[in-house]
Amino acid sequence: MSLAFILVLIAAFSLGVQRFFERIGFGSFVTSVVFLLVGVVLGRFGFGVLGASSIEALQPVLSLLMGIMGFILGLPLSHAIRKTTFASTGFAASIGLGGVVGGASFAMTRFFLGPALGINESDQVWLAVALGAAATSVSTSLVSRAADSIGARGPVTQSLNAWAMVSNILSVVVAGGALAMSRALATEQAGAVLTKTEWFVACVGIGFVCGVLYTLFLGRDSEQSQDRTFLATVAIVVFASGLAAAMGVSPMLVNLFAGLTTSIFHRKTEALYKVLQGLYRPACTMLAILAGAMWVPPPTLGWILAAIYFSTRVIASYLIGALATRMAEPRIDASRFGAGIWGQGALAIAVGVNFAQTNPDLAGVVLSTLFSAVLLGDLLSPLAVRTVLIDAGETGSTSYVKPPSENSKTTMEAMS
Repeated sequence: MSLAFILVLIAAFSLGVQRFFERIGFGSFVTSVVFLLVGVVLGRFGFGVLGASSIEALQPVLSLLMGIMGFILGLPLSHAIRKTTFASTGFAASIGLGGVVGGASFAMTRFFLGPALGINESDQVWLAVALGAAATSVSTSLVSRAADSIGARGPVTQSLNAWAMVSNILSVVVAGGALAMSRALATEQAGAVLTKTEWFVACVGIGFVCGVLYTLFLGRDSEQSQDRTFLATVAIVVFASGLAAAMGVSPMLVNLFAGLTTSIFHRKTEALYKVLQGLYRPACTMLAILAGAMWVPPPTLGWILAAIYFSTRVIASYLIGALATRMAEPRIDASRFGAGIWGQGALAIAVGVNFAQTNPDLAGVVLSTLFSAVLLGDLLSPLAVRTVLIDAGETGSTSYVKPPSENSKTTMEAMS
């Protein structure tokens, strides 16, 4: 079966699933989990349409999809950070959350599960870093949907969105930086001269150059046709992702900095971002399906790590969220604030896939851990977010007047 036919089949199947849920009135419940399960059905443990050989051949497509996610994630960044007051507090909270989850994962593998699962000491470190990075990712689409369902507007809603934004940026940077460092260690053993810092700087530099080229092609001020914008975006993401794949680093990290560079130099980033939002959801959908097809069951003890990851993240986010509300300036009046970030979505899947690409022996463990967390988090998140916002008194709020400069919903909506 040709790869072109497989991709068309995946696209048609995902569209059919989306339309089916919309037809029966459950379109808002279609999250990354649904398409993960679709991928499992199409994969080696289902109908076998996407077998191991097909997944291997589709690795460049996976890199492209992650590149699109990274680029669009970075595109509104420079403007969005300036428009929120919770970014610095959310960033500190995200570092704490990732550190706690990564530390718990490392302790569990080092002292209990590592020998039983055959994970050596070096891989235990990189696995813990990957899980810590994934733990900081948050589904902003779940937050936005839950807020919209009760008409919530106000500082708590805005702060949740800001926390999700900076968490996702941190997730990509940490996961991509770890991959760059592991690549540096591998090349050092082969006699290469680049240090860990130089590898990371190289990733940033490639992203910067690609962002500048993209801006020059579009023009800093001119408004281009939608077709021209799509074409230029796909071209630059393919170029950046190809360079990242050749170097063995994260395409999400390289394209994140390409998008950030564009947001700095392009004067009409807001309009550009609105045009490119249409690329993000299909990229997330395709990635989730291919990730589901990549899944292999871990050893039985591997599910213990999945339970530790999810329970630690839930408890840590709850406690760190309570601390963040007291650290924020102005202070946020919201009980159970940390429960608002339980949903993880497509970015956590992307981090897991990127790790599995470079560490295929650990694919079953890391993908099972993150897939189960995404499944449970996406189920709990809508109710948790609504509870946080209702307790904060922002249900159907009319007292909060949205400043003209604030565009939190359009900035966050596509960063699932």
